[in-house]
Amino acid sequence: LAWQGALRDPAQLRDRLTYRLQHIRLDPQEQQWALGIAIIGSVLLAAGGLLSGFCHLGLPHSWSGAGKQLVINFFMPGLLEELIFRGLLIRLSAGNHLPSTTIVDEHGQALCRPDGHGSTIASSCQHFLPSRPPAWELTLTLVIFVLYHLDLMHGASVFRDPRFLVMAAVLGLCCQEAVLRTRSLWPGVLMHWLWVWAWLNFGGGLHLFVPDSGTGEARERLMGDQ
Repeated sequence: LAWQGALRDPAQLRDRLTYRLQHIRLDPQEQQWALGIAIIGSVLLAAGGLLSGFCHLGLPHSWSGAGKQLVINFFMPGLLEELIFRGLLIRLSAGNHLPSTTIVDEHGQALCRPDGHGSTIASSCQHFLPSRPPAWELTLTLVIFVLYHLDLMHGASVFRDPRFLVMAAVLGLCCQEAVLRTRSLWPGVLMHWLWVWAWLNFGGGLHLFVPDSGTGEARERLMGDQ
C-alpha cells in the first residue's frame, strides 16, 4: 500500500473497499465470469488436491462442528483476507477513473452512473470503468498473498507444504481474477469461504492441523479414519 502511495491518501483505501463492497448486483457478463472462475477454480483445486494426495475425501466427524466452521470461515479467511488482499492491495485502476456524475445519452437515458450501474448493459460503461492493473503488479500481489501463509500466525506444518502453497496460489489467482472481472469483492469472498470450508470438512483439511506426535501415529490414525 505504501508503494502504491495509498498511505499518503487514505481516501484511496476507503474508495477501494466501498466501491467493491457496494457492487453486489452483477450484470449478466459479470455473473458469467464469476460462475466460470468458480467452476474452473473448483476443478483445479479438487483435482490438484486429490491427485497430489494433499486432500482425502470424507465426511465431517461432527456436523454441528462443520456448521460452526461454516460461520467462522466466512469471516476468516473468507471476508477478512479478501478485504486485505483483493480489496486493498489491488488498485481500482491504472489511470482511469469512474465518472463523478451520471452520464446520459441524447434521450436522457443513463449510460453510466458513479457507482458503475446504468440502465443498459454495462458495456456502455466500460469506457469509464477502471482498467486492469499491470501484470507485474498483479503477480506481486499474488506472491504477497502466498507468502503471507508462511508468517508466524500460520505455525502449523501444513502451511509449509508445497502442495498447500500451490493451492493457495490457485485460490488467490481465482479470487484476484474474480474481482478484476466483476469489480466486486463478493464472488471472491464466496469462493474463498466455501473452498476453505470444503477442504477442512470434506477434504481432510482439519486432520492436518492435529499436532504431530513423536511417531506420527496420531495423524496416521486420523487419516486412516477417512
